Amino acid sequence: KFAHMQTHTSTYHIRTATLADADRISQLILYSIDRLEDKSYTPDQLHAWRAISSPEGIRKNLQERILFCAFEGETIVGTIGLIGHEIAGLYVSPDKKKSGIGGMLTAQTEAYARSQQMGEITLTAIPSAVPFYQKKGYKIVKDVITLLLGVEYPEKVMVKSLVSNVS
Repeated sequence: KFAHMQTHTSTYHIRTATLADADRISQLILYSIDRLEDKSYTPDQLHAWRAISSPEGIRKNLQERILFCAFEGETIVGTIGLIGHEIAGLYVSPDKKKSGIGGMLTAQTEAYARSQQMGEITLTAIPSAVPFYQKKGYKIVKDVITLLLGVEYPEKVMVKSLVSNVS
């Protein structure tokens, strides 16, 4: 259903996720949620976030989006999703912060989007992720409230053009 892509560096490799990766992706996301540096989330928000990140939730996501995973050896250290033109869910293991994995996953997703002739890519970012995406060239479009299982999350819609301005 989706074109598969792979990227390798000396330390990490990125490939398209499969159903066999769902349990490990869920573990990574839950580990990331449990170790959030941003302490502004309510218990209800954290509960809803964990609920949609279960292995079953990840398997469902794999049916409706493309997911890329970054691996260090056989360990998943990051993941990112793309639904249509929208990035959905960039997670990097808290143990690997500032290692370049988030940037590699974002670049991989942008390359895939370009290969699919997408002119721009959007995302909805949690407040603590906005500076990361701004450094990658994303611009804030508007503030939104996202609902997960009936729980509200204030977020920012961001967009980036994938069209080269070279003449």
